[in-house]
Amino acid sequence: MNKHRVPRRLQYQRILGARLHAIRSLKKIDRAQLARRHGFSPAMLCKIEQGERCPSPGALLTLCDTFGVDLFGLLVDVAERYRAERLSLDIGDYHFASPEVRRLDALALYQGFPEHRLPAGPILPIGAPMPDDKPVSEMTLAELLANQLDQESDDTDAAATSSSSA
Repeated sequence: MNKHRVPRRLQYQRILGARLHAIRSLKKIDRAQLARRHGFSPAMLCKIEQGERCPSPGALLTLCDTFGVDLFGLLVDVAERYRAERLSLDIGDYHFASPEVRRLDALALYQGFPEHRLPAGPILPIGAPMPDDKPVSEMTLAELLANQLDQESDDTDAAATSSSSA
């Protein structure tokens, strides 16, 4: 594993945080006022915007409502950017999927589903073989959750290996 590669969850959080920061700045909303108004700590909002923490679903919904942006629109935008970074593709390449599939894909990414199980197709390095697994549409919820736990375990093992070799 390349020790300079950002773990996928942190990369997603960084993109989401940057988008939230850009929207807040565009709307000229002060972070401290936003925190006071909604009961967040300014430090938590700072960590979210810097990609150090992913907002809870409730916090994300509150932020979207406050900013006047569509939750699904934001998540699809973040998913497009994330896929483009992970695959080194143009953002436009993601538009092959229907709007419904892109929304499901965006929700799955937000929830941390394994990249090879995403509704809009796997995120695999160019040239990597496709897994010989069942399509997501044929999997049970238990199988999806088990695969998510396997992927998180793999990510944790890889992170531990890279930090111990550094």
